[in-house]
Amino acid sequence: MNFRLFLLTTITATGLITSAAFPASAATLHQRFENQQDRIQQGVESGQLTHREYQNREAQLHRIERNVRRDRRDNGGHLTAAERQQFQGRLNNSSQNIWYAKHNLNRQPGAPKI
Repeated sequence: MNFRLFLLTTITATGLITSAAFPASAATLHQRFENQQDRIQQGVESGQLTHREYQNREAQLHRIERNVRRDRRDNGGHLTAAERQQFQGRLNNSSQNIWYAKHNLNRQPGAPKI
């Protein structure tokens, strides 16, 4: 029971810190980065992504994230509506690339065949 309480408290505190650290639109971008990185990791673990596909997808996400940080720095910690829309579009493209890489016929050596 104490472990459940501890876990619930930790999860709640993490959510509060995340929501306080990022404005609503930033939290959405941040959550999309997290989700896409989780999808990439799942693809590596299942053998759906080769090492090169993993590197390419991670590099694409890091480029987007670096540009978001730069634009926020240039705008006093905020993104303009146009920048936010641009980054959402780039994340949409990244998401499509992850899906394609996971569903093409390339597999890690030794991964089960579908």
